[in-house]
Amino acid sequence: MRARKLRAPSPVFAVSVCALVLALAGSGLAASAPSGAPAAFTAHAVALQARRRGRKRVETRPPKLTVKEVDLLISRFMKAHRGELIGPAGKEGAAGKEGPAGKEGPAGKEGAVGKEGKEGKEGKEGPVGPSTGPAGGDLSGTYPDPTIASGVITTPMFASSAVAPSAKEAEKAKEATKASEAERLDGLGGEAYGAVLTGRIDSLPTAASSKDFGAVSGLSTAVASESEVTSVSPNYTLFARDMWVRLTERPKGSARGFRLVVNGKDTTLGCIVDEAETECVDNEFQPNNLKELEGPVEIPAHSTLAIEANVGTSSVPAADLLFGLRLTAK
Repeated sequence: MRARKLRAPSPVFAVSVCALVLALAGSGLAASAPSGAPAAFTAHAVALQARRRGRKRVETRPPKLTVKEVDLLISRFMKAHRGELIGPAGKEGAAGKEGPAGKEGPAGKEGAVGKEGKEGKEGKEGPVGPSTGPAGGDLSGTYPDPTIASGVITTPMFASSAVAPSAKEAEKAKEATKASEAERLDGLGGEAYGAVLTGRIDSLPTAASSKDFGAVSGLSTAVASESEVTSVSPNYTLFARDMWVRLTERPKGSARGFRLVVNGKDTTLGCIVDEAETECVDNEFQPNNLKELEGPVEIPAHSTLAIEANVGTSSVPAADLLFGLRLTAK
């Protein structure tokens, strides 16, 4: 059977209970009228008490209570019997859903530095490195390639029958050295080997008869001053050859010319791109019989290098230049 839940009594029920209590209590209730009770209620209690003592019969009528007085009685009754009206505690409700995580708090203070760890084991000894530093004694120069010092080997050191080599024999020894170098180069001469220089020059000049310069390698932008884009050659005489250029746009209605500049002077290594073309090389027939624009050209050690770009007698569309050339030992 399903248990019924207790509910708080309604005002009507409370009033009914009060009336029943008054009727059953009679004069006993009047004798113990609570302090602060309504005046009508107290007067009725006094009349009932006098009748019990045999005094003159007093006509008693039920007191007329106001709404406020009734509310006061009910309130006191409810207060006095509140514990009897409260039912047993219900079962604990189910836990609610977990709320959202709060914001991350500020970082704590940095902890103290820990103790230094133990020293690791000593590693194995490495291989002996190459000898370095200046040579001494009968040698000169520096290690690892010292040479025999001048004046160390004197005539008394030679045997009495020793003969100095003749000029012809010395030349043969020199040629033998050259031959051994050729063998190391697969029989090819020094002109077959060397460095490659490639680059790109953006924003070439477009005005008629104008001239700009670009770097001899890498990326650069055409400028009017050669000194802004020059680079230098190594400490060795080289030869420039096999120049080839390509334009990103044809020089319509005119032509563009390009050449290598060494130490501020034009060289014969270069070529001209005609109005209908976008490419040219230094070793082919040039327009307008400019056959002198071909290599190789000598580049002395410690030279300054640049690429010169020229425009013909009419203006040309904007374009960029891509180029390449070789530097060889011969």
